[in-house]
Amino acid sequence: MKLTIEFIKRNFNEFNEKFFSGKLKKPVFEINRTRSFFGLCCWKNKTTKKGKLVCRFDYRIKISEYFDRSETDYINTILHEMIHLYIRQFDLAPESEHHGRVFKSIAENINKHGYDVRYMQSGEGVGLTDKNVVFFLTAFRDRSGRYFLIRYNPKRFDYFKYNFELSGFTKVIWFTSTNDKKYGHLPMCRKRAGGMLISEDDYNELKESEEYRETA
Repeated sequence: MKLTIEFIKRNFNEFNEKFFSGKLKKPVFEINRTRSFFGLCCWKNKTTKKGKLVCRFDYRIKISEYFDRSETDYINTILHEMIHLYIRQFDLAPESEHHGRVFKSIAENINKHGYDVRYMQSGEGVGLTDKNVVFFLTAFRDRSGRYFLIRYNPKRFDYFKYNFELSGFTKVIWFTSTNDKKYGHLPMCRKRAGGMLISEDDYNELKESEEYRETA
């Protein structure tokens, strides 16, 4: 689905009346292409010199169109962020409590009406709106014997190759893929540390699969 600001506004207005008694103050709506979240509710705090909260302002709901998602998926994300907005505007929970008791209670009530508002949302298994993305990937075994999968920027290939050799990493394979549903959720790794922990069986499956092209 092609996401629009009008779609977000229309659903916000409908759900504000249906689930929040029309009490929500309308935030600024934004669409971006970040891969780090499906949706985000944010605001600014005005405080005294001693750090005491005076008020919150500049509320915004940001929805990402990086992933290829259905209308139903977007609706559930809008509802998710509206719950955060409601909790913040009425100060119903500490700011450090993101998906605590209050959030879960409201989400469970909304879900009774046929929605699927989840506490945590993952991009794993979700495709991208841009179908021309090529993912540059490497899998390897570190010195402790654990296996990792990393998505990297091809411009940093020499950096990773040098540091893998320096760190004594073994069984290193480099490959590309266009499988956005499998790899679209992976963040771009900027350092040799990190990556996604995988099993030895996962590693062997990657190495033997005919889906991939080996890159040097």
